[in-house]
Amino acid sequence: MYFLLLMMWIYLIIILTCTKDFSGLLRGETFYFQWNNQPDFTQFFNISIYMSPSVPFMMQKAGHFVCFFILAFLLIEVCKSIRVTLLIGLFLAAATELAQPFFYREGLFVDIMINSLGVFTYVLIFAIVRALIVMSMRAQHNGTAEKTNSHIV
Repeated sequence: MYFLLLMMWIYLIIILTCTKDFSGLLRGETFYFQWNNQPDFTQFFNISIYMSPSVPFMMQKAGHFVCFFILAFLLIEVCKSIRVTLLIGLFLAAATELAQPFFYREGLFVDIMINSLGVFTYVLIFAIVRALIVMSMRAQHNGTAEKTNSHIV
């Protein structure tokens, strides 16, 4: 089940990455792909667009974070490995931004960081919760063992 959801989620990420007019897609217009033989990476390291961001712009960046947070959840469920989740998640975080200029979109380094932050945040939450569960189970087991040993004396 999770494998199918993961494949569908990656497919959605690819569609969102490669569609030429993302804002048109949000307005319900038909999406389409257009290949750019001469991609423009001049804006890749441009941080000036972040100096006075609009609300829709910030919502779009939050969407990057949430999209990759969900991707990390699905990867952990399917792969059962934090390392594999980080490897695939961070690869896709970078690949989506590097691919965008080939489809007349702006790929941005800061977006790679936001995508990666979504992956790292889920993995960190997962690792903390898992550690707390393991500690709780050990504490319960040790408490049960102490009660059993006290009855023997």
